[in-house]
Amino acid sequence: MASLQTIGHICEDLNPGDLNQDLKNQIMLALTNNITTDENLTPACKLAVKALLHSIPYTSANFEVQLERDFIMNKIFEALENKNVEIRENAMQCLVEVGR
Repeated sequence: MASLQTIGHICEDLNPGDLNQDLKNQIMLALTNNITTDENLTPACKLAVKALLHSIPYTSANFEVQLERDFIMNKIFEALENKNVEIRENAMQCLVEVGR
């Protein structure tokens, strides 16, 4: 879980131009793979969704590819179905950020 928290800090502090597209893709994959409605994985999911919020500026190239865009959006929608209020709130903030 420390790695998810670290990814969140990296995305919050660095400019998206500071990372190459391959690294941005790896970050997005690491975060989205930890978004789940499984209650046993709530702590990791909470960190992943919070970090995803900060990583949205890194996803412009991903949103240009329909399959990747659909995958990211489906993961956000999955987070919206989570029973944890904090996860749902962060997922709603992700939607707002995507819409900007």
